[in-house]
Amino acid sequence: MTTSEDEQHAGRWWYRSWRRLRRLVAVARGLFPLTAAGLLLLLLALASLLRLGIGTLDLVVFAAAGLGLGFVALVLLLVAGTALVLHLRLGRRPALAALRLESGQPQTTGWTLPVPRWLPLVEVGWWWEHPPEVSTRSRPHRDGPSEEVLPARRGEWRQVRRRLEVRDVMGLAALTWTVATETHVRVEPHRGGLDHLPLLDTLAGGEELSEPRGQPVGDRVDMRQYTHGDSPRLILWKVYARTRKLLVRIPERAVTARPRACAYLVAGDGDEATAGFARVVVERGLLGDNWWFGADGTERVASDARGALDVLVASGLAGGGRAGRGDTSWNDENDAGTRLGEFLTRAEKAGFGVCLVFLPARTGAWTPAVASVLASHRLRVQLYTALDDADTRLAPRSRLAGWLLRPSPASAPRWPDVTAMSEAFLRLGAPMLAVDRRHGRLLGDPRVAAARARRTA
Repeated sequence: MTTSEDEQHAGRWWYRSWRRLRRLVAVARGLFPLTAAGLLLLLLALASLLRLGIGTLDLVVFAAAGLGLGFVALVLLLVAGTALVLHLRLGRRPALAALRLESGQPQTTGWTLPVPRWLPLVEVGWWWEHPPEVSTRSRPHRDGPSEEVLPARRGEWRQVRRRLEVRDVMGLAALTWTVATETHVRVEPHRGGLDHLPLLDTLAGGEELSEPRGQPVGDRVDMRQYTHGDSPRLILWKVYARTRKLLVRIPERAVTARPRACAYLVAGDGDEATAGFARVVVERGLLGDNWWFGADGTERVASDARGALDVLVASGLAGGGRAGRGDTSWNDENDAGTRLGEFLTRAEKAGFGVCLVFLPARTGAWTPAVASVLASHRLRVQLYTALDDADTRLAPRSRLAGWLLRPSPASAPRWPDVTAMSEAFLRLGAPMLAVDRRHGRLLGDPRVAAARARRTA
C-alpha cells in the first residue's frame, strides 16, 4: 500500500471518528434539559440563595431565589414529562407505509404529533433530519398538530428521521431527540404549469423528427382504381375527364422510421425545474413511440413513462450533493461525473438521430464536462433548460429595490445564472430553449429572453 493510500485510509478513519463524536455530542446536547437562559437563571438563583439569602439572612432575596428555583424545577418537570409522554405515544404508533410527494409543493403527510392539549407553558415542534432539504410546518388537527412538508428536491429514501423538540414558552428548558421510522419516501419533480404549455408539441421536432403521434403515412399523392365504398371526395375528376377512368387519391406509404428521439437529463444544482420539464415531455409522449431516456445518477435507460419517472427520481441523488448525502452544501466536485457521453454513444449505435438534453439552469462542475461531450459526438442534440417564475428572477437594480422586494430563495436560479450557462454552450451551435415551469411559458433562447426580461423589469 502506497503512502497516499495510507493517508487516505487514515483520513477516512479520522473522519468516521469525528462524525461519531459529533453525533454523540449532538445527542448529549439535545438531552441536556436546560438552555443557556435556563442555566443562567439557575446559577443566579443558587448564588443568590447561598450568598445573600442564607449567608446574610436576607429574606427578600431568599424568597425571590426560592421562587426562581421553584419555577425552573416546574419548567423542567413539565418539559421532561411532556417529552416522556410523546416518546411513549410515538413508540406505540405504527409508521406510515409510504409517502409520495412532489418537489416544491406543500403536502400533508398524515402524521400527527400526539401532544396533550392541557399542558401549560410547553411548546412542541419538529423537523426532518432525513431526507434532507425538506421543510416542515404544523397544521391544527383534532388529534394534535398535523404535519405538512415542502420537499425542495426529488429523490427516494427508505427512512424518515424526525427531530422532536419540547420546550417551555420562556426558553428556559428544552429537550430534543430523534425519532426514526421505516417509511418509503418518494419525491417526484413537479410539473408546474407546463401541462398547459400550448407550444410544447413543437419542442420535440425539427426537420428530422416527425410528429410523434402521427401515422406513418404521407400526403394523398398516390392513386389506385376506384372501388365500392370509396368516398366521392377522393375521386380524381380531372383524370376521369381525360381518361374516363375512376381513380382515387390514397396516402403515400411512408417508410417505417427507426427509433429517432432520445432524451437525457444532466443532474446538478438548479435542475429541479428542468426535471419537471423533462417529466412533462416524457408523459405527454413527445418523444414518439420508441425512445430512450437516461439521466445522471443511474445506469438505467428507460423506454416507458413509468421507468422514465423512476430515472428522474433517481437523478435527484446524483452528484453526491446535499440531497444524496444530507450535507448542507452542494458538492460540485462530483457533479462532473455525468454519463451523457456513454448514453450518446449507445444512442448513436442504436440508430437515434436526435437527443434532447435537459440541462440545469445554473453552471457547475458539470458544465465543461457536458460541453466537451457534446462537442465530440456527431449525434444532433437540442438543449433545454427551465426555471421558475422567470419574471422575478432578475437581480434587483438598486439597493432600495433589494430592501423593499422580498428576495427569492438562494437555491432558485436567476437569469444571470441561465445566461452564463447558455453561453458555455454557444460555440457548439446547438439550439437551446428555456421554459418557465411555474407559469407554463416558452421563453425561447435564454439570452434573448433574459434581455427581454431586463428591458421590461
